[in-house]
Amino acid sequence: MIRILDPESGVCVDVAVSPHVVAAFRKQIELDEATYLSETFKDRMRHWLTDAIVHGLSYDLKPPTEKQVVFAAAIARKLGIDLPREALQFRDAIGDFIDAHKEDYFRLTGSPRGSSSAQDK
Repeated sequence: MIRILDPESGVCVDVAVSPHVVAAFRKQIELDEATYLSETFKDRMRHWLTDAIVHGLSYDLKPPTEKQVVFAAAIARKLGIDLPREALQFRDAIGDFIDAHKEDYFRLTGSPRGSSSAQDK
């Protein structure tokens, strides 16, 4: 068992893994610390755990895609409005922002309604 702890909320997630994986994980930490590579191991773990956590999130809570951010920023810039912070954090929020303002954006830019593929929605 490996435990992931969020110190801010106090929430713990126990990850059931085989005893072999736990032993290998501990051995890797041991080896890396002995050879001063512990930061390399931690960097690898940060990368893979971040991907795993994002993969497990509900669709609406995932970060927005790059295309959504680019399109929402273009809308905000063209319409002279603020892009809410939440829209840069969550897919549902950026989708709501895009939906609320895309018609005005298309009207100003003269873009046809069907060319909104950049919104990635």
